[in-house]
Amino acid sequence: MTSLFCRAAIIGFFTSLDILANMVSIGTLFAFFMVAAALFFYRLYDEKVSTRKEGIIALTHLLLIGAACLGARATKSLLHACITRCHYVS
Repeated sequence: MTSLFCRAAIIGFFTSLDILANMVSIGTLFAFFMVAAALFFYRLYDEKVSTRKEGIIALTHLLLIGAACLGARATKSLLHACITRCHYVS
């Protein structure tokens, strides 16, 4: 366990504060998404009442929501990269 903290300290020492802050934000958002996804699935699917087909449908909806979030983030990153590149060219 101590070696894990030593590795984290070494990585933190050589990484800029901006990158570390973004990693913490990403980790927090990921944890929030996992809890929200679990609650979503828990409310839609009950082993005793729901059929297997309903469970697959609920899981499919969950995956589509996750894919939409990733797609929106990728689009934002691409737009930001294009805008920055155009700004430096002109």
